[in-house]
Amino acid sequence: SIVMGRWVFSNSPFGYKVDRATKKLVIDEETSKIYRMIVDWYLTGEYSTNDICWELNKRKILSPKGGSWSPHVILNILKNEVYLGHIVHNRTKVNPITKKREQIPPNQWKRVMNSHPALLTEDEHTRILEILKRNRTKTGKNNTNTLSGLIKCYSCNKTLPIMKDVEGNDVIGKCYNCNKCR
Repeated sequence: SIVMGRWVFSNSPFGYKVDRATKKLVIDEETSKIYRMIVDWYLTGEYSTNDICWELNKRKILSPKGGSWSPHVILNILKNEVYLGHIVHNRTKVNPITKKREQIPPNQWKRVMNSHPALLTEDEHTRILEILKRNRTKTGKNNTNTLSGLIKCYSCNKTLPIMKDVEGNDVIGKCYNCNKCR
């Protein structure tokens, strides 16, 4: 089925839907506009994955799973080759000894080219990958909040997480240990 260009995976990529008759991906007009907006923002160079995430959440646009956007989701969407019109499969394999899933190197992935309409050109995809390579972000450890480690749970004395809300304000999260205080 994959070789014939049919979509056999459980979820369709953001911006597409599956045509039940042909089992191929077709462009979803509503979400494809949001996808193009994400790509255009990123290609300007003025928006990072974090900025795009905040902007989409501020506009109350739902993520592919119906919740809030995260930079990781934006990053996966930007890197995905499915938007070039290709189906990529055989990315992982299960180790028969450890029973764990292992990554296969990208040069060994199997691709079915031009299996559905593309939302992205090769040139745009190459530019996105160049920007991603150039803008390697720091890990979360380098972006420490000034209150980190200082705010403790009143019940179990564990450190409470500090996150940002949609407007970018600091929010103290619930205790992961006892789940009591907020």
